[in-house]
Amino acid sequence: MIKKILKNKFLLILILLLIIIFGWKIFFKKKETVQYQLTEVKKGEIVLTVSGSGQIETLDKVELSPKISGELESIFVKKDQKVKKGDLLFKLKTSSAQDNIEDLKIALDNNTFTLEKLEKSKSQTEDDLKKALKDGFTLISNVYEDLSTMMEVLKTMAQESSYGSERKDLDYYHKVVGLSLGQYYSENEIKNDFERIKEIYDQRKKEYLSLSQFASQEELKNFFEKSYDFLIELSEFTRKNRDTILLYLQYLDQEAVIPPIPLTTTQSQLSNLKNYTDSLNQYKTNLLSILQSIDRYQTSIENYEKDIVSQKLTLEQKERNLKRAEEDLEKYFIFAPFDGIIGQVNSDIKTGDNVSPSTLLATLLTKEKIAKISLNEIETVSVKEGQKAILTFDALPDLKLVGRVIEIDTIGTISQGVVSYNVKIILEEDNEMIKPGMSASAEIITQMKKDILVLPSQAVKSENDIYYVNLVEVPEGKKEEYLKNPPSRMTIKKQEVSVGISNEKNTEIVSGVKEGDLVVLSSLTLEKNQSSRKTNQSLQIPGFTGGSSGMRMR
Repeated sequence: MIKKILKNKFLLILILLLIIIFGWKIFFKKKETVQYQLTEVKKGEIVLTVSGSGQIETLDKVELSPKISGELESIFVKKDQKVKKGDLLFKLKTSSAQDNIEDLKIALDNNTFTLEKLEKSKSQTEDDLKKALKDGFTLISNVYEDLSTMMEVLKTMAQESSYGSERKDLDYYHKVVGLSLGQYYSENEIKNDFERIKEIYDQRKKEYLSLSQFASQEELKNFFEKSYDFLIELSEFTRKNRDTILLYLQYLDQEAVIPPIPLTTTQSQLSNLKNYTDSLNQYKTNLLSILQSIDRYQTSIENYEKDIVSQKLTLEQKERNLKRAEEDLEKYFIFAPFDGIIGQVNSDIKTGDNVSPSTLLATLLTKEKIAKISLNEIETVSVKEGQKAILTFDALPDLKLVGRVIEIDTIGTISQGVVSYNVKIILEEDNEMIKPGMSASAEIITQMKKDILVLPSQAVKSENDIYYVNLVEVPEGKKEEYLKNPPSRMTIKKQEVSVGISNEKNTEIVSGVKEGDLVVLSSLTLEKNQSSRKTNQSLQIPGFTGGSSGMRMR
């Protein structure tokens, strides 16, 4: 007895505890709101740099060699000749290089033409798609206008009796034909079929009335498809009952039976069913043609988009090839890198000889200042002669000078397992405050792209090597409002993008979004209790006051 009482008491306490816990969760249930920060896709530039440090040195003598192999065409200097920075000293034969550039320009023009043609075809197909959707909406409007009358007439045939019987007209025809052919007949089969079809019709009519021709492509296409499926069912219903009445009339002729339903009524019903079946079949044919056109246009647009992305990548590659070829053409001309005196001209070479980067053409005596910077092997890969650099100095924090890479070590130095290379940067302008031995830092510009689509790198996400952004669908005229004060509820979709170069701040967007689009930069989820209590005294953090609201970053 005592055990039973204790057991019941334990169960009661357990139930009370569960009620308290459940009630507490409901009472203090947290409600979440999301605060978004949006950013706009804009045109801009991205600069890639590598940084290193070293010291200022004095360059006494520079050995001049070609940067490319070729036939020496002209020699413009002699020993002890004074030269100025930029003077042409030697020239290699350029005919093959110029031919290569012309070929690349022709290929680039062809690619540009192909890209323009693809974009034009895509634009035309988009117009065709819009027209198909508009034609589809017009057709659907005519369909549902006709269906209003058609469904009322069919309702009379399927749900009413012309001879005062409980059995409806269409079910009566169906039963007579079934009995005459020795087939099984289900009571009220046609009436039930119609009620099912009428229910689908009512739903489709409701959807149609709430639909606008300015709805999204997917909404319109989806409704067209559902309407087509309904037309199939309805046309099958009218066809079946048309054929049944034809068999019924044949039976009357053969058996010489006097029917309870006047023949004029039956003939009128048959005529309506014939007309309805023909109309519905025509509607089906027209709507199917439009749906097929929509599918074809959408597929074409998707293919055009893929081809355009591919063509843009090819175009960029051709542009890079042309730029490299033009840069290589400059290497056929050997200029004085700075002021000085020609100390020696290699007497072993003459015009018509083949020369290479290992061939010494001449020596230039000078007193130019250079920055000798050390870079690791990874950074050195992207550094090339001729690239600009920004130089700063520990002893002169307010001074910035522009320099140019003139030499990169071909063999690295290994120290504690780390391979480093020396890079020599000549100062573009002399400054008396710069002294040999001073510490210098250099930021070498390895790549710069202007007038490209950029987004903050924070806005670009990746998943399984696929890049995407959270694209915001902005109602017309609401862009500025969304940027200044984004609503907590917005239509956001995951949009795949192709990316180009990037740095810590920005990323180049090659395709997937367009200039002016808004994407999510960051989101902040706020949690607050639904309870009206203002403060949760169980936990307080020094420096913070107020209620138990909390926040977490997504």
